[in-house]
Amino acid sequence: EYVANSIKEFGFKVPIVIDKNNTIVAGHTRYKASMELGLEEVLVTCREDNIASYKTMLKTFQKQIDKQ
Repeated sequence: EYVANSIKEFGFKVPIVIDKNNTIVAGHTRYKASMELGLEEVLVTCREDNIASYKTMLKTFQKQIDKQ
């Protein structure tokens, strides 16, 4: 709900990151919020370069956030 409210107030500013198979790598919450809002188009960026390292970095950041 927080993310949906933020998107309503400020717009969709941070793209959803997908890999070459159109799998969401980052932005799951933004995706869910955009679906709740009925958005038909959102910002998306495709990461094809070194996606394994990118996914590892995101998991590390998420673990650190979860500890707080």
